[in-house]
Amino acid sequence: MDELIDLYALKVFESVARNKSFSKAAEELFLSQPAVSQQIKSLEEQLGTKLFYRTSKEIVLTETGELLYKHAQSILNSATRLKELVSRSQQAEPAHLTIGLSYSVSAKYISKILNYVGEKHPDVNFKVVINHSNELQKIIMDLGIDFAIISGNLNYSLLVKDRIYTDKIVLLSSKANSIGSKEKVSFKDIKNQVFLFQQKGSGIRALVDKYLARYRVNPSISFEIPDTVSLLRAIEDNVGIGFLPKTLWENTPFFERLISYDLKEADLPVEINLVYHRDKVFSPLEINLINYIFSLT
Repeated sequence: MDELIDLYALKVFESVARNKSFSKAAEELFLSQPAVSQQIKSLEEQLGTKLFYRTSKEIVLTETGELLYKHAQSILNSATRLKELVSRSQQAEPAHLTIGLSYSVSAKYISKILNYVGEKHPDVNFKVVINHSNELQKIIMDLGIDFAIISGNLNYSLLVKDRIYTDKIVLLSSKANSIGSKEKVSFKDIKNQVFLFQQKGSGIRALVDKYLARYRVNPSISFEIPDTVSLLRAIEDNVGIGFLPKTLWENTPFFERLISYDLKEADLPVEINLVYHRDKVFSPLEINLINYIFSLT
């Protein structure tokens, strides 16, 4: 087989395999059922092998069909992104760019990135989505954003991460808190404190939960705070203590108004990563922006 696979036929095959139905694929692609059958026949002839077993009740992928289906969506996504990149290269600027920032890094990056894009690429329709790390990963998977800067671990095998820097999670309290006179504290010192957490879905929350479980710390009283500013304000008002990345806290007005502590038992490192779909094809603008982001560390 010397010729390349017909991408349109591959698109039809992917729809049939996913829907397990020629008629449903025809409806999804706005084709007639005979046209779908013809595309599958053409692809089978091109590959020199059957892709489906057909019975009166159902269609089943052959072993070769299973292998092709496993890679079909990735190939189609790459082709779509390559087409977008070629289209962008023919324009003075790409029409739009959407990136994501997790709550744990937004304070550090938002103003700098907005100023950079506004100055260097004023005609670009630029958007920033701020959300929890888990939600941003879902949006990348749905192709809703081009890339994101997040903390914590990846949830999907199709995502790629490039480490920007390693931060440290610190314990924060108000100056009026009873632990305020100590430079270092242990988990024993804080076990009776009220704990203020970010919502579940945050990469920082997942790491903090992991560390607390490791050292068998089970807060008797805790509250979830929906956003970082409200969390910092509640700490300042001595409602309780909280854990946040050091650079996030340092890039807020609360830097001078709260006390940070290292924990005696262990450091609490957290990776800050650039995350994108593994099939992502970056435009020149995106590459320039990413280089700028890495230069900020």
